[in-house]
Amino acid sequence: MRGPRSTSPCPTKQQVEKLKLLQTAIKKRTTKPDFMTNYKIHIIISIVIGFVIISILSFTKQTKEYIIINESEIKSHNSQGHSYNLGPNAFFYNITLMQAKTLFKNDFTQQINVEKCKISFIEEIPIYYNFKEVYPSCNHPVYNQGNCSSSYSIAVSSSFSDRVCKQNQTQQLSAQNLLSCDGKLNLGCKGGHLTRSADYIIKHGLTTNECHPFRGDDTFKECTNALDHCQRYKAESYCQLQNKDDIKRDILIKGPVVAIMPVYKDFLIYRDGIYQVLDGQPHFHGGQAVKIIGWGEHNGQQYWIIENTWGDTWGINGLAKISIDSFSEMSQQALSINI
Repeated sequence: MRGPRSTSPCPTKQQVEKLKLLQTAIKKRTTKPDFMTNYKIHIIISIVIGFVIISILSFTKQTKEYIIINESEIKSHNSQGHSYNLGPNAFFYNITLMQAKTLFKNDFTQQINVEKCKISFIEEIPIYYNFKEVYPSCNHPVYNQGNCSSSYSIAVSSSFSDRVCKQNQTQQLSAQNLLSCDGKLNLGCKGGHLTRSADYIIKHGLTTNECHPFRGDDTFKECTNALDHCQRYKAESYCQLQNKDDIKRDILIKGPVVAIMPVYKDFLIYRDGIYQVLDGQPHFHGGQAVKIIGWGEHNGQQYWIIENTWGDTWGINGLAKISIDSFSEMSQQALSINI
């Protein structure tokens, strides 16, 4: 007599094959890679890391060796019909990008809040205005800051000097006085802030350029008792301008203002026209302090007229036309120094 049959079905051939594949997969997951596999992985990782390091070193080397004035790049840009032209200048002659980057250690302020300006209303703002043309007796040679990140002190002292001149027709005030004597608030040739420079003028005032001529360095030993006999001109206060119309009104009423401008590579060889930022143009960390002396419009494009501190071979005899729309941050953070 036969016993009862088992109710468990026998696995098929296909099921057996699947079971074997599953066991193999589990075994692979739990088995550590052999020496050669590990070796290959480390080789690949090392190659990737090496490539990254070489790329970084190569970029650094290019930055160190890249000469700013490149005639072929200038020619190529000028042939493309942009709103501005490029050209060589004496200031950046034979200078590399690595050397130039030390010049832009300038900032607007270190303060959390700066008092906002209250501007007298002017119904009509002219389409074009240039302080130098309206007050020719206040014109002075464009500064050359040399190998010194001092545009913050030059722009502030020059703006204040123009405002004093507008009222009293006095001689030029000393940018060197601010650069040499302001060792506690700013960093001399290593950069500084616009508001700290204005704080110095409020507290100590500026001598005339005749009493303390411009040298372009931060030799603090010059700031001695020998300057005590010099007449000083002090500011009363300063405030922040926050839009283009208020900047225009303030310049009309009081005189030039100061702003920090981000610096793009091709701006170093700007020649003329209305400068604006082109896509893909690299810029430097930090900024350049410039004096806004007026404005204008050409073919519907509004621009600031700025005075720079790179000598008169740069730009339009040391000046430039800057697109207002392209540099909107300048209109939101300009410094007005009240005398």
